[in-house]
Amino acid sequence: MSEKDEEVRIWDEWGQEQDVASAEKWDSWDLCMKAPGFPKGLVHFLKDSERGCGFPAPSLIQAYAWPALVTGKDFIGVAKTGSGKTLAFLLPSFMWLKKNRKGSDPVDTTVGPAILALTPTRELCYQIYSDTEKFGTPVKITAACAYGGAPKWEQEQKFRDNPDVLIATPGRLADFLRSRVVSLEQCKFFIMDEADRMLDMGFEKEVKEILDWMPQEKQISMFTATWPKEVRALADNYIKKPIQVQCGSLELKANEDVTQHFEVLSGDAEKKAALEKILEGASGAVLVFCNSKKKVRDLTWELHPKAVELHGDLKQKERDEAMQKFRNGDVSVLIATDVASRGLDMRTVSVVVNYDAPNSCKEDYVHRIGRTGRAGDKGDAYTFLSEWGDEQKAADILNMMERGSQKPPDVLRNLAKGHAASSGGDDWLKEEKGDDGNWWEKDSSEEKRVHPSDKSGKAYTYAEFVEFEKGDDKKGRKLWDESKPVEDEKAKKGSEEKRVHPADKTKTAYTYEEFLAFEPKKGQKMWDESTPVETPKEEDNKADDDKWWEKKDEKAPVSDDPAEQFADQPEEKEEAANEDAAMEENSESGVKRPLEDDESAPAAKAAKTEGDDVDLDKVVEQLKDGSGSKLTNVQIKAYLSSKSLSTQGLKAELLERATTAANEPDNES
Repeated sequence: MSEKDEEVRIWDEWGQEQDVASAEKWDSWDLCMKAPGFPKGLVHFLKDSERGCGFPAPSLIQAYAWPALVTGKDFIGVAKTGSGKTLAFLLPSFMWLKKNRKGSDPVDTTVGPAILALTPTRELCYQIYSDTEKFGTPVKITAACAYGGAPKWEQEQKFRDNPDVLIATPGRLADFLRSRVVSLEQCKFFIMDEADRMLDMGFEKEVKEILDWMPQEKQISMFTATWPKEVRALADNYIKKPIQVQCGSLELKANEDVTQHFEVLSGDAEKKAALEKILEGASGAVLVFCNSKKKVRDLTWELHPKAVELHGDLKQKERDEAMQKFRNGDVSVLIATDVASRGLDMRTVSVVVNYDAPNSCKEDYVHRIGRTGRAGDKGDAYTFLSEWGDEQKAADILNMMERGSQKPPDVLRNLAKGHAASSGGDDWLKEEKGDDGNWWEKDSSEEKRVHPSDKSGKAYTYAEFVEFEKGDDKKGRKLWDESKPVEDEKAKKGSEEKRVHPADKTKTAYTYEEFLAFEPKKGQKMWDESTPVETPKEEDNKADDDKWWEKKDEKAPVSDDPAEQFADQPEEKEEAANEDAAMEENSESGVKRPLEDDESAPAAKAAKTEGDDVDLDKVVEQLKDGSGSKLTNVQIKAYLSSKSLSTQGLKAELLERATTAANEPDNES
């Protein structure tokens, strides 16, 4: 689907959807030239293919954002990566500044910047700063940037030049505001780029603090590639009565200009061989994603000198140098963590390789492969999946491809089948449809379901799904169909059914009420994660000595208190979609950085003590031949301890970490 044919939806400041055909849009340079105050020199620069950018026309998000923003309205723009969102907010801000430098109460940038753009990461911050200088210089607009990881004194020096525009990350800017290094008294044009990530990644406190330093009356705009309902609720705290423009469906799906390839591999050796083959055949720059900084470092070392690395442990100077070398073509390969997955505009990238499949395939996968195939270009994305352990990731990717225009390959379908088999697939849906086909009549008004994309796990009725989609029954039905029913609360509380949580070493079964008593807020989640067990029949419960209960494993004594059973288990945490953003902003707030894998010494020591009698050679054999799931936690932790790796986490995490270590070429038992 071309951009011109892409679906566009518009809501006015009262939340009423508008007729797109009647909405004002500047979709040609001629219309822009006729708009009062639109910089004519910039228009020539944007459309000139020899000395400028060579853009044939404004992009969709630009065409709708410009007329709304230049009239002073708050604005929310939702559009896919590479759609021109940066210029969508930069040009109207330039026009606003030019207009407000005159009049009875002119903007005085000698006091402080008049325009502020907040971004979640330093790379994106510097990229917007570069674009601001590039497009602002012809109209005599100056800029400065502030982000963590770079010397403060250099950034402070820029403030003394009285910049018109400030581009910043939340943590560093909040620090400068507290120390009175910069003032936002004159800042009346506020932009949040990658707004979903900024709010969803824990920057809400800093954003609120920054807003408190700004004038009460200001124009606010938010731009983002995704707009989940959780983030929409947070955004309501900052932006009132905005015009909202959505270019393309809010349904998360991959860029259609990217051809997706998948390879199911058994270990790191096969991954490296597959990567080498891809690099040999690549005609342009290649961006490789790994899930850990250690893997990034290792791969970069092996591919030296044609590769550079990018991750949160590098100093800002090192990160800038790596990006510069990659952009200039001095190296052809950039190996990175998810710090490079969003916002960065790298038009030279022809191939993206997911060396490790992303942990969140619903969003991280889309953003990763979106680094290629930008602005109408074509690209290729290769994803390496493990023969075991990646079934859920395969199922998530399969679901997104089926919603898009690409046909999923058989290799992905076959791997995803493993997830469907273990989870029961969609049998519940088949049962609900019934034989008569009138399955919609079975939707009880009280029945509730949970949508798989809802991180909060909250259940909604069918009517609430329709209400969420602004009364659109068709779209509400789609959400309902994608959701899974939840059990009746009263029935669960009165039920004698028992389940075993995978984190419980003792494998003791509990009822739903016992889970709630142990963890009132997380009891529901623990129940859903647990596996049902059959209640032993009376005749099976009797041993010869009538003491069958004493035949439990003596090494795993059972307590009647559920809290004691789970006391030594780490609390489950959702991995941050971007480790760099969390590291950077937390460091600005004085929060200690999380320990890296090799810093978890206390846990490793405990595991070693517990497993002194473990045969490590046997453990390594099982990890290599794919039968590691039969190992106990004690065996896995003992092996990890011997390799000085972290022994914290659930069994699935421990097993994945141990398998990776065992299959590394330099492994010695």
